Amino acid sequence: FDIILPVGIELETDENESSKVVMSDRNDASHTVMVEQIEDKLPSGTKRNRYRFICLSALNAPIKGTGGRLLGIPLITDADMEPGVYEARLENIIFTQQDGTENELLTRDFNITLTEAPDFILGDANGDGSITVSDIVSVINYIMYRTEGNFNKEAADVNYDGGINVSDVVKIVNLIMNK
Repeated sequence: FDIILPVGIELETDENESSKVVMSDRNDASHTVMVEQIEDKLPSGTKRNRYRFICLSALNAPIKGTGGRLLGIPLITDADMEPGVYEARLENIIFTQQDGTENELLTRDFNITLTEAPDFILGDANGDGSITVSDIVSVINYIMYRTEGNFNKEAADVNYDGGINVSDVVKIVNLIMNK
């Protein structure tokens, strides 16, 4: 599939210019995702940020389940972008079944809402300015009803599900391990 982002919004990359797109836990270890930025200009000459995604399984393994997130696609914005609603689009969405049958989905327009940046670091549950094992301990203490000192519930809700649980602990461990 292709994702088309407005000018000023791009796919986040690491220091090697590799995308930070991750597969969800609905995919086993045989699945991988490849992403490439493609030159894209409208007839008017306006440039767009188009990225082509190819997700595949070398073992022809199916995706688990029938609902939920398949990919995590982190985005970054230009520093001067104003908060607001921006239009984006998914195109060329094709799912291929194990028998080779292709199913093409309709183009999907969607909105990206930019808000003011939060005044905390996601995963920094104890508010000390960095993500460390201390944040894991803080979240576990919160879950066990032993909250002490500074505890930032918004920063601790790393999976954005509105609650604080073991899933958030796992996500913080992953943030620490991927530094």
